[in-house]
Amino acid sequence: MSHPTITASARSPWSVLERQTSALFACVTLAASYVLIWTIRKYYGGLDDDAQLYAFQAIARLNPGLATTDLFLKFGSQDNYTIFTGVFAWFIKHLGLASAAALLTIISHAWSAIATWFIANHLTSRKYAWLITGIVLVVPGEYGAFGVFQYSETFFTARLPAEALTLTAIALALASRFGLALLVAALALLTHPLMAMPGLLVLLLYRFPFLLGPRYLLLGCVAFAAIIAVAKFFPHPPIVMMDSEWLAMVRARSFFMFADEWRAVDWDLSLLAFLTILFAIASTGSLTIRRLGLSSIAVGVTGLALTTISSFAAPVALLIQGQPWRWTWICAYLAVAMLPIAVISCWQSRDTARRAIALLLCTAWIPTVSWASSIPIGSPLAALCILLIWQRQRLDAQYVKYLVAFSLCVAATMLASVLASALTLAQLEFTTNKEPLLIERIRDVIDLTLPAVALTWALWFATVQSRRLLSTLFTCMITIALFAPIAPRAYRNWTIQAYETGYAAFTDWRRALDHKRSVFWPDDTPAVWLLLDSPAYLSTSQSAGIVFSRQTASEVARRAAVLEPVTGHKGFAFDKENHDKIGTLTIQSLKAICSDPELGYVVSQRDLPLPHLQGPPGRWGGQRLYFCDSLTNNAP
Repeated sequence: MSHPTITASARSPWSVLERQTSALFACVTLAASYVLIWTIRKYYGGLDDDAQLYAFQAIARLNPGLATTDLFLKFGSQDNYTIFTGVFAWFIKHLGLASAAALLTIISHAWSAIATWFIANHLTSRKYAWLITGIVLVVPGEYGAFGVFQYSETFFTARLPAEALTLTAIALALASRFGLALLVAALALLTHPLMAMPGLLVLLLYRFPFLLGPRYLLLGCVAFAAIIAVAKFFPHPPIVMMDSEWLAMVRARSFFMFADEWRAVDWDLSLLAFLTILFAIASTGSLTIRRLGLSSIAVGVTGLALTTISSFAAPVALLIQGQPWRWTWICAYLAVAMLPIAVISCWQSRDTARRAIALLLCTAWIPTVSWASSIPIGSPLAALCILLIWQRQRLDAQYVKYLVAFSLCVAATMLASVLASALTLAQLEFTTNKEPLLIERIRDVIDLTLPAVALTWALWFATVQSRRLLSTLFTCMITIALFAPIAPRAYRNWTIQAYETGYAAFTDWRRALDHKRSVFWPDDTPAVWLLLDSPAYLSTSQSAGIVFSRQTASEVARRAAVLEPVTGHKGFAFDKENHDKIGTLTIQSLKAICSDPELGYVVSQRDLPLPHLQGPPGRWGGQRLYFCDSLTNNAP
């Protein structure tokens, strides 16, 4: 009777330890390489965009007077529906605003990456989970319309931790820990309800797939019809129809929330995500991918349907405020995560046709992730891929040859365009002087996404896939060598504290202010909150709250009309481009806007023969604080 031969090396614990150590070293090296790519690809935004509003809401928790006097919070806002602000305020109190925002941004991104690894590990294998995690890190996660929103943004808002919590809940559900998944999803819901809602719905549909049946679809339609009927005939906030004036202001401020404003490429973005998930379902045959994919598509399609109805026919306040188009972020994320799984499955099949179809699907994503294409070609190509994968058995050898030739031609065309863009960027002489020119050009090329994806694959192949110590060591040395010139600039970028360092310089201004009256500082609204501890009079950022409050909308419109002598238009509060076109301040225009008792002070670079305080040297040296009371001979 023969027995299997067991070699001495297989029995040796040192051999096992060596393999485990080599594998660990490969994973650590790859993780460090991903951090390098992420540092180059994701440039920290600080207090850009919505980060200003979330920072202000947290500051208002530490300075309660702002919550009752500032326009953004005075009549209620999204802050009423989250625990995020209190947690953020605690970090600000102990670390300072800039440090708290930067630290929580890094933690949220790392948390999402770890959750992505566990999700990918459940959908495929540990080896490929590393590749999928890297691709998710570098591919821009746009969803919705006009490129306004992305998951994993580079500035800190409640969306970041809500996304991390939602992905964690999905990972737990895939691990059959559904009870714990629901608890985490509930915590995400308390953090940012709009971002967490689709995650919760996906969990429920994944756990109870019978909810996708026609009976429950009919019940959903009846419930939706009931909401519209209540809003129309028995209105009670928030189930009311937006009146025409309120709706017009919301549309002017946040046009991207309405489906009738969307471009063809915006619809193409959502359809590409849906179709990519369907392709993954069809090509892998995985029951887990099928259940998770169909659940996410059902939620995403429902969100778009509700958005379309509320945009064209029934502007119910609750639906518009709920922004169900955001439900597509889960699909956008899963599409990026499932695309490599589908491609790997097709490639490992050794079927020439399936490989050609996978190449065509990858090509469909190039215009979406590499440049702002105005032609919606992604979803038609993805739809063709699904049709081909379903009809694969009917394709004879002749048609397979044509398919391969077509896929190669399309891929070559797309790759040539990306290569041309990369060469153009590499030859640019423009520099921001913020970092070495070589690093700037590398950042520009990697921003095309496809080079970043290719680099991610190369790093994964050289470490986790190859399992060769020499290639892992080489990758480690390259990573360290590139970190050296990047680290100083990255550190400065993530630790800049412009407002906190300038706070002491504005002591005289703060002493001169009545903090119950608003300050109009069109060039720097966050400075009003963070340097002067005062409410801001009006800005584009503050007008974001009009969708949640009819009173806020009315007050924004009134203040915009008050400011017309200075701004020259009533669209000041709704359009960022108009916000930047402030007219010349004169004594007459200052007197006109100061007629509003809510406005106490105006900050401008214009030198007028009126009592004022001069800004401190440096960034704010040219600013002057004017007192509305000085026009009535009551200057301090």
